[in-house]
Amino acid sequence: MLEAENLIEDHLKAAGKSRYIIVDDEFSMPGRIYAFLRNIVALDDKIHLRLSPAFDPFGNDVDDDGQSLDAGGRAIEIERYFQSNGAVARDEARDREFTRLLGERVVESFLRDTVISSTHALAWCVFEKLRALNPDPDFYRFLREAAYDISLPMVDIYRDLERIVRNVQKLGARGRLRPSPMLAQGDVEAIVDKALWLFSSYHTKPVLRRRGDRLFPGDMNLFVLLPKPALGVRIGENAVTGETR
Repeated sequence: MLEAENLIEDHLKAAGKSRYIIVDDEFSMPGRIYAFLRNIVALDDKIHLRLSPAFDPFGNDVDDDGQSLDAGGRAIEIERYFQSNGAVARDEARDREFTRLLGERVVESFLRDTVISSTHALAWCVFEKLRALNPDPDFYRFLREAAYDISLPMVDIYRDLERIVRNVQKLGARGRLRPSPMLAQGDVEAIVDKALWLFSSYHTKPVLRRRGDRLFPGDMNLFVLLPKPALGVRIGENAVTGETR
């Protein structure tokens, strides 16, 4: 996605307000656009596109004709959702509950149909390790300072990434999310190599760089918008929980 970096920066600016300032537009220079397009043409990887099953504005399943269905697969009349004593009536408490139920269904569907790739797993692993080393409650200061003068041993990356991959595999077996073929195989060294190659091929700013037996983080903003709840592992924990967060 061409505007991925700017979308992340827009999100951080909206959430952090005065604590976060967008520096520039990564596609403001023609040379950078050319470099991006050149890398995309050379990129040899699959794009996963999944269409989740449809549901109505209340989170109910729908059939091929658009008819809403209850949990038992029976047709329901959603018009009744807006009625009170047989007439359409305004009810803010009811509407808030409908919104909550719909939100839960959207999140459930998003996690279930998210394909966890090598870049997701490695970025989450590094992010959690950096967060453990920099437990600053100010998240935006953490983003500014976490990558300065720090590197991570590859042996630790392999160990923690293996735990994350096992958790992804467990959740995949339970239908909670979808591991990519590489994560399903579980070769952590191959996962790291592929993720680093993809990071260097796609992004205009460095995300992660390996030098010898250490890994150096780059643009911390690119770690922010990950399907983190799907991975369900905190680096500081001793056991893989197998649960989403």
